[in-house]
Amino acid sequence: MKTPLLKKLKNLTISTSLLFLLMAIVSCKNISAPNNTNLSPENLNVSNTDNESDKNSDKNSDKMTKAIVGSIDWLSVVSLNKAREVQMNVKAVGLIDIPSMDSRCTAFLVSEDMIMTNWHCFPSANDAAGARAYFDFTSEKSGRTSYKTGNSFLCEELLLTYETLDVAILKCSGKPGKAYGTLNLEEEKVDRSIGDDIYVIHQNCDYYTDTECAPTKKFSPGKVVDKGDALAPARDMDLFYDADTLGGSSGSPVFSTSSNQVIALHHNGHGITYFSNGRGDRNSGVPMGLIVNYLKNNYPEIFAKIFNRSNSNSSNSGDGMITLNQNQVNAHGGLLSRNSKLLGNVDSANDIHYYKYNQTTNGSLSITLNYDSKKRDFDLYLLSDAKNILAKSESAGDLDRLNKTLKAGTYYIAIKGYNSATGSYTLTVK
Repeated sequence: MKTPLLKKLKNLTISTSLLFLLMAIVSCKNISAPNNTNLSPENLNVSNTDNESDKNSDKNSDKMTKAIVGSIDWLSVVSLNKAREVQMNVKAVGLIDIPSMDSRCTAFLVSEDMIMTNWHCFPSANDAAGARAYFDFTSEKSGRTSYKTGNSFLCEELLLTYETLDVAILKCSGKPGKAYGTLNLEEEKVDRSIGDDIYVIHQNCDYYTDTECAPTKKFSPGKVVDKGDALAPARDMDLFYDADTLGGSSGSPVFSTSSNQVIALHHNGHGITYFSNGRGDRNSGVPMGLIVNYLKNNYPEIFAKIFNRSNSNSSNSGDGMITLNQNQVNAHGGLLSRNSKLLGNVDSANDIHYYKYNQTTNGSLSITLNYDSKKRDFDLYLLSDAKNILAKSESAGDLDRLNKTLKAGTYYIAIKGYNSATGSYTLTVK
């Protein structure tokens, strides 16, 4: 979770909000740590929400409790040997510093200028004052607070914060998503099976073992588990898993290993006691499908921006389409099938290469676009049969990828050069 809690608890009243917040505290690093007089979020093992903070006076922690399950098996992203899709997901996750609460959480990019994290990290607009996101804090060489000297993006505009789903979205200056990419969110709640593989990307370290550790970016593998003895409201709503986290991991994205989509918003830890040093028996997150449905019904403009769709209530409804003329159809048209790979070349700055794709059954689709970013930059789009943009990837790296759950039907995959870029690319559909 995000803040040294004793200071905060004095101002809280007994309510459902307090119960949720306390649970969050336990799941965060805000648990009292032995031999440390500083009661940062990581030190207050009161409940399980991941607002994690550096243990000492670093003021970077969240209010919710999070748990290390068994022995620590998280990995530093610096030496992570994973598929490129995972590496791209790593880039879009960062640490959000919350000076108004002397705390920190984890957040991730959902559009060029919007990040998602937990409600308990930003309960009100005032809490966003001075908030900054850091996406490059991966190395421990320069110490636990060195992220404050790196590249940062001011994220002071709180667009929404909703306690029931423990979700908050902030707008950031500088469009960090253009440099670090954005994550693909699962749109509909999916019932998952015990044992399904997942992973969490978050900013943390085991401050119970090393009070001076640096909350660098970590990759925590895990599996879906049962609810155990978790208390309501988490028992009725959350997805449970055994991936390791601590306070300060609050707001982390939980991914499906098979699709690499965000399937939950991490926010809570369970089985933690005051003396367990952040060790518990499971963690949990809010299913992303519930959050997406809430956005769709209550914040249609934010929903449209995240999923690159036209919004009938917005004056920018025309921005959600790509026009493909007949010349482009004749020059670059073609029918793609699943498990296909092809080489293409954009010859003209005005070209939009597109390919028709038929989804024969309801299910997931994975699209990867590779190119040499030192010479060119391409953007990747998935379009409906009516040419409305359903999803897009506009990264500045060597790879753009989309993972989407689709209904059976006809779709188009479009490739467009950024700043009139031309050259070769490789397109893979799975």
